[in-house]
Amino acid sequence: LKTGVAVYGGFNGTETLLSQRDWTANATILSGDLAGNDGANIFTDNSYHVLNGNSQSATAVLDGFTVTGGNANSTANNDRGGGILCLAGSSPTIRNCIFRNNRCTFGGGAGYINSSSPTFINVQFLDNLGGSFGGAFDMATGVSATFDRCFFKGNSAARAGAIEIFGSSTTKVYNCIFVGNTATGTGGGGAIWIGSSSAPVIRNTTVYANSATASAGGGILCTGATANIANCIVWNNTGTGGAMTATN
Repeated sequence: LKTGVAVYGGFNGTETLLSQRDWTANATILSGDLAGNDGANIFTDNSYHVLNGNSQSATAVLDGFTVTGGNANSTANNDRGGGILCLAGSSPTIRNCIFRNNRCTFGGGAGYINSSSPTFINVQFLDNLGGSFGGAFDMATGVSATFDRCFFKGNSAARAGAIEIFGSSTTKVYNCIFVGNTATGTGGGGAIWIGSSSAPVIRNTTVYANSATASAGGGILCTGATANIANCIVWNNTGTGGAMTATN
Protein backbone atom coordinates (compact mmCIF):
# COMPACT_ATOMS: atom_id res chain seq x y z
CA LEU A 1 0.00 0.00 0.00
CA LYS A 2 1.16 3.55 -0.70
CA THR A 3 0.30 6.89 0.90
CA GLY A 4 -1.83 9.01 -1.43
CA VAL A 5 -2.88 6.06 -3.60
CA ALA A 6 -6.36 4.49 -3.50
CA VAL A 7 -6.88 1.14 -5.23
CA TYR A 8 -10.42 -0.01 -6.08
CA GLY A 9 -11.81 -3.41 -7.05
CA GLY A 10 -15.27 -4.60 -8.06
CA PHE A 11 -15.47 -3.59 -11.73
CA ASN A 12 -16.91 -5.63 -14.61
CA GLY A 13 -15.27 -3.43 -17.24
CA THR A 14 -18.29 -1.46 -18.46
CA GLU A 15 -18.41 1.27 -15.81
CA THR A 16 -17.78 4.91 -16.54
CA LEU A 17 -18.03 6.06 -12.91
CA LEU A 18 -16.48 4.70 -9.72
CA SER A 19 -19.93 4.64 -8.12
CA GLN A 20 -21.15 2.08 -10.70
CA ARG A 21 -18.87 -0.74 -9.53
CA ASP A 22 -20.25 -3.66 -7.48
CA TRP A 23 -17.54 -5.21 -5.34
CA THR A 24 -19.82 -7.98 -4.07
CA ALA A 25 -20.83 -9.16 -7.55
CA ASN A 26 -17.43 -8.67 -9.22
CA ALA A 27 -14.82 -10.34 -7.03
CA THR A 28 -11.36 -8.83 -7.35
CA ILE A 29 -8.95 -11.20 -5.64
CA LEU A 30 -5.51 -10.61 -4.18
CA SER A 31 -4.08 -14.05 -3.44
CA GLY A 32 -0.92 -15.29 -1.79
CA ASP A 33 -1.50 -18.79 -3.22
CA LEU A 34 1.32 -18.67 -5.77
CA ALA A 35 0.91 -22.23 -7.04
CA GLY A 36 -2.89 -22.32 -6.94
CA ASN A 37 -2.93 -25.41 -4.75
CA ASP A 38 -4.61 -24.23 -1.53
CA GLY A 39 -7.58 -26.45 -2.40
CA ALA A 40 -5.33 -29.44 -1.78
CA ASN A 41 -4.25 -27.99 1.60
CA ILE A 42 -0.76 -27.17 0.35
CA PHE A 43 0.37 -23.79 1.65
CA THR A 44 4.16 -24.02 1.49
CA ASP A 45 4.33 -21.94 -1.70
CA ASN A 46 2.22 -19.07 -0.35
CA SER A 47 3.39 -15.53 0.30
CA TYR A 48 3.97 -14.60 3.94
CA HIS A 49 1.72 -11.53 3.57
CA VAL A 50 -0.71 -10.46 0.86
CA LEU A 51 -0.62 -6.76 1.84
CA ASN A 52 2.00 -4.57 3.50
CA GLY A 53 0.76 -1.31 5.01
CA ASN A 54 3.92 -0.34 6.83
CA SER A 55 4.48 3.38 7.48
CA GLN A 56 1.62 4.44 5.19
CA SER A 57 -1.01 7.05 6.11
CA ALA A 58 -4.81 6.95 5.99
CA THR A 59 -4.68 8.06 2.33
CA ALA A 60 -3.34 4.60 1.43
CA VAL A 61 -6.72 3.02 0.57
CA LEU A 62 -7.76 -0.48 -0.46
CA ASP A 63 -11.45 -0.77 -1.38
CA GLY A 64 -13.39 -3.67 -2.87
CA PHE A 65 -11.00 -6.65 -2.77
CA THR A 66 -10.88 -10.20 -1.48
CA VAL A 67 -7.59 -10.89 0.33
CA THR A 68 -6.76 -14.57 0.64
CA GLY A 69 -3.99 -17.14 0.81
CA GLY A 70 -1.45 -15.39 3.00
CA ASN A 71 0.66 -17.85 4.99
CA ALA A 72 3.04 -16.22 7.48
CA ASN A 73 4.95 -19.30 8.57
CA SER A 74 8.55 -18.12 8.84
CA THR A 75 10.31 -16.12 11.58
CA ALA A 76 10.40 -12.53 12.91
CA ASN A 77 7.57 -10.51 11.36
CA ASN A 78 7.07 -13.15 8.67
CA ASP A 79 5.28 -15.39 11.18
CA ARG A 80 2.36 -12.97 11.67
CA GLY A 81 -0.21 -11.11 9.60
CA GLY A 82 -0.99 -13.46 6.72
CA GLY A 83 -3.46 -11.03 5.14
CA ILE A 84 -1.96 -7.65 6.07
CA LEU A 85 1.02 -6.45 8.10
CA CYS A 86 0.87 -3.00 9.75
CA LEU A 87 4.01 -1.88 11.61
CA ALA A 88 5.73 1.38 12.53
CA GLY A 89 2.99 3.98 12.43
CA SER A 90 0.83 2.42 9.71
CA SER A 91 -2.63 3.94 9.20
CA PRO A 92 -4.03 2.58 5.92
CA THR A 93 -7.77 2.60 5.22
CA ILE A 94 -9.36 -0.73 4.24
CA ARG A 95 -12.98 -0.64 3.04
CA ASN A 96 -15.50 -3.05 1.53
CA CYS A 97 -13.12 -6.02 1.56
CA ILE A 98 -13.11 -9.70 2.50
CA PHE A 99 -10.16 -11.34 4.28
CA ARG A 100 -10.62 -15.08 3.90
CA ASN A 101 -8.48 -18.16 4.58
CA ASN A 102 -5.28 -16.41 5.61
CA ARG A 103 -3.04 -18.00 8.22
CA CYS A 104 0.05 -17.56 10.36
CA THR A 105 2.03 -19.37 13.02
CA PHE A 106 2.44 -16.54 15.59
CA GLY A 107 -0.61 -14.27 15.61
CA GLY A 108 -3.09 -12.50 13.36
CA GLY A 109 -4.23 -14.75 10.53
CA ALA A 110 -5.95 -11.86 8.73
CA GLY A 111 -3.62 -9.18 10.07
CA TYR A 112 -0.97 -8.17 12.59
CA ILE A 113 -0.86 -4.59 13.92
CA ASN A 114 1.86 -3.04 16.07
CA SER A 115 2.20 0.66 17.01
CA SER A 116 -0.23 1.56 14.24
CA SER A 117 -3.74 2.92 13.62
CA PRO A 118 -5.35 1.36 10.53
CA THR A 119 -9.07 1.70 9.85
CA PHE A 120 -11.30 -1.14 8.64
CA ILE A 121 -14.79 -0.22 7.41
CA ASN A 122 -17.37 -2.76 6.21
CA VAL A 123 -14.84 -5.60 6.07
CA GLN A 124 -15.49 -9.32 6.52
CA PHE A 125 -12.94 -11.58 8.23
CA LEU A 126 -13.76 -15.20 7.47
CA ASP A 127 -12.05 -18.50 8.37
CA ASN A 128 -8.60 -17.12 9.16
CA LEU A 129 -6.17 -19.10 11.35
CA GLY A 130 -4.04 -17.11 13.77
CA GLY A 131 -1.64 -19.55 15.42
CA SER A 132 -1.19 -18.51 19.05
CA PHE A 133 -2.69 -15.00 19.15
CA GLY A 134 -5.72 -13.73 17.26
CA GLY A 135 -7.50 -15.75 14.59
CA ALA A 136 -8.32 -12.61 12.63
CA PHE A 137 -6.13 -9.92 14.28
CA ASP A 138 -3.31 -9.79 16.76
CA MET A 139 -2.87 -6.20 18.00
CA ALA A 140 0.38 -5.89 19.92
CA THR A 141 1.60 -2.60 21.43
CA GLY A 142 0.05 0.89 21.28
CA VAL A 143 -2.57 0.02 18.67
CA SER A 144 -5.44 2.46 18.05
CA ALA A 145 -7.05 0.65 15.15
CA THR A 146 -10.73 1.17 14.28
CA PHE A 147 -13.12 -1.57 13.17
CA ASP A 148 -16.49 -0.21 12.01
CA ARG A 149 -19.29 -2.39 10.60
CA CYS A 150 -17.02 -5.43 10.38
CA PHE A 151 -18.03 -9.09 10.44
CA PHE A 152 -15.90 -11.82 12.06
CA LYS A 153 -16.84 -15.45 11.46
CA GLY A 154 -15.09 -18.79 11.64
CA ASN A 155 -11.71 -17.46 12.77
CA SER A 156 -9.58 -19.45 15.20
CA ALA A 157 -6.43 -19.17 17.32
CA ALA A 158 -5.23 -20.40 20.68
CA ARG A 159 -5.80 -17.26 22.77
CA ALA A 160 -8.28 -15.13 20.81
CA GLY A 161 -10.68 -16.64 18.31
CA ALA A 162 -11.19 -13.38 16.41
CA ILE A 163 -9.17 -10.44 17.81
CA GLU A 164 -6.51 -10.01 20.47
CA ILE A 165 -5.98 -6.53 21.95
CA PHE A 166 -2.71 -6.28 23.88
CA GLY A 167 -0.12 -3.86 25.22
CA SER A 168 -1.89 -0.59 26.17
CA SER A 169 -3.89 -0.56 22.94
CA THR A 170 -6.96 1.65 22.56
CA THR A 171 -8.67 -0.17 19.71
CA LYS A 172 -12.20 0.88 18.75
CA VAL A 173 -14.77 -1.75 17.77
CA TYR A 174 -18.04 -0.22 16.54
CA ASN A 175 -21.15 -1.84 15.03
CA CYS A 176 -19.47 -5.22 14.52
CA ILE A 177 -20.62 -8.85 14.64
CA PHE A 178 -18.58 -11.77 16.02
CA VAL A 179 -20.08 -15.19 15.37
CA GLY A 180 -18.69 -18.72 15.31
CA ASN A 181 -15.09 -17.87 16.26
CA THR A 182 -13.06 -20.27 18.41
CA ALA A 183 -10.26 -20.00 20.98
CA THR A 184 -8.49 -23.34 21.30
CA GLY A 185 -6.04 -22.67 24.16
CA THR A 186 -6.31 -22.06 27.88
CA GLY A 187 -7.02 -18.57 29.19
CA GLY A 188 -8.43 -17.31 25.90
CA GLY A 189 -11.56 -15.60 24.62
CA GLY A 190 -13.74 -17.24 22.00
CA ALA A 191 -14.27 -13.95 20.16
CA ILE A 192 -12.16 -11.26 21.88
CA TRP A 193 -9.20 -11.37 24.26
CA ILE A 194 -8.11 -8.12 25.98
CA GLY A 195 -5.04 -7.80 28.17
CA SER A 196 -1.94 -5.96 29.43
CA SER A 197 -3.30 -2.50 30.31
CA SER A 198 -5.29 -2.13 27.09
CA ALA A 199 -8.40 0.06 27.11
CA PRO A 200 -10.49 -0.67 24.02
CA VAL A 201 -13.91 0.83 23.35
CA ILE A 202 -16.57 -1.61 22.12
CA ARG A 203 -19.96 -0.24 21.08
CA ASN A 204 -23.12 -1.55 19.36
CA THR A 205 -21.52 -4.94 18.80
CA THR A 206 -22.94 -8.47 18.89
CA VAL A 207 -20.83 -11.37 20.20
CA TYR A 208 -22.82 -14.52 19.50
CA ALA A 209 -22.20 -18.29 19.37
CA ASN A 210 -18.44 -18.14 19.83
CA SER A 211 -16.63 -20.83 21.77
CA ALA A 212 -13.58 -21.57 23.86
CA THR A 213 -12.59 -25.21 23.97
CA ALA A 214 -10.31 -24.95 27.01
CA SER A 215 -10.50 -23.03 30.31
CA ALA A 216 -11.47 -19.63 28.90
CA GLY A 217 -14.30 -17.20 28.20
CA GLY A 218 -16.61 -18.18 25.39
CA GLY A 219 -17.26 -14.61 24.26
CA ILE A 220 -14.94 -11.94 25.71
CA LEU A 221 -12.08 -12.34 28.15
CA CYS A 222 -10.53 -9.24 29.75
CA THR A 223 -7.51 -9.72 31.98
CA GLY A 224 -5.23 -7.03 33.38
CA ALA A 225 -7.01 -4.44 31.25
CA THR A 226 -10.02 -2.10 31.30
CA ALA A 227 -12.50 -2.50 28.48
CA ASN A 228 -15.23 0.09 27.88
CA ILE A 229 -18.14 -1.98 26.59
CA ALA A 230 -21.64 -0.52 26.10
CA ASN A 231 -24.82 -1.21 24.16
CA CYS A 232 -23.61 -4.65 23.13
CA ILE A 233 -25.11 -8.14 23.02
CA VAL A 234 -23.02 -11.04 24.35
CA TRP A 235 -25.17 -14.11 23.92
CA ASN A 236 -25.04 -17.90 23.60
CA ASN A 237 -21.26 -18.20 23.74
CA THR A 238 -19.84 -21.42 25.19
CA GLY A 239 -16.75 -22.13 27.24
CA THR A 240 -15.73 -23.36 30.65
CA GLY A 241 -15.25 -19.74 31.74
CA GLY A 242 -18.76 -18.74 30.67
CA ALA A 243 -20.08 -16.27 28.11
CA MET A 244 -17.91 -13.45 29.41
CA THR A 245 -15.06 -13.54 31.87
CA ALA A 246 -13.48 -10.35 33.23
CA THR A 247 -10.43 -10.41 35.49
CA ASN A 248 -8.59 -7.19 36.39
